[in-house]
Amino acid sequence: MKKTFPSLLFLICLFTISSFAQKEEKEMEQSLKIYTSFQYLPSGNLPQYYFELPNFSYNSTALGFYRENKSKNRFIEYSLSFSKRSDEGNRMTSTVDTSTISNPPLMFITNTYFGKSNELNIGLRYEKGRWIEKFSTEKIKIGFSTSLQAFAHFSDIETVESGFFPSNREQYYFTLGFVPRIRYDLNSKFYFSLNFPFDILGFGIDLETIENPALTSNQQEQGGFNFDIGGEALIRFGIGYKF
Repeated sequence: MKKTFPSLLFLICLFTISSFAQKEEKEMEQSLKIYTSFQYLPSGNLPQYYFELPNFSYNSTALGFYRENKSKNRFIEYSLSFSKRSDEGNRMTSTVDTSTISNPPLMFITNTYFGKSNELNIGLRYEKGRWIEKFSTEKIKIGFSTSLQAFAHFSDIETVESGFFPSNREQYYFTLGFVPRIRYDLNSKFYFSLNFPFDILGFGIDLETIENPALTSNQQEQGGFNFDIGGEALIRFGIGYKF
């Protein structure tokens, strides 16, 4: 009896763990995603480190891990994004018209010059959200999530035109966002995901160095802490694999 009881207790524990595991397997869904995202850049509102781009331009590629509680229609997602590109073309820069300083409103003078840009972006995004059962079906799900993103941006501008100087820029930012999303199940393993992340607010450090030999080292370095309301809007789509 003394030997039988521990064996019986072990079998009961094993059965209980197995039952919980099977229940969790039915309730939890895990998958890997690969995303491609495009950035919406309204005409006339291009960031200074971009060249002449179409309104929709490639932003980044991302790899994500997704975990969903199917009984509660809630999910979390982690994604790591990366992009690197070089391009050349006309770049716009704006300076204050000094004649309007004493007579506001301030006016700006826009100059265009030719240069080459190198850019590197790295980002990590965490999302927590839910599917709206009322608007979802067996194959199509509609929902939303909130997101927290940390990203770093590095870029440099090379130019040989008179009156303009090479520059480099570093940005380290955190952003809070909202992400409407749609998912379509292709079969039992694969699904298509479409979502629209947009920033609500962001804060971080934006530093730029302009290599103007007429300025001191301190004068060449510009920027500091920034706080922004609103920001980039993305169109992000990808394929997920459930395992």
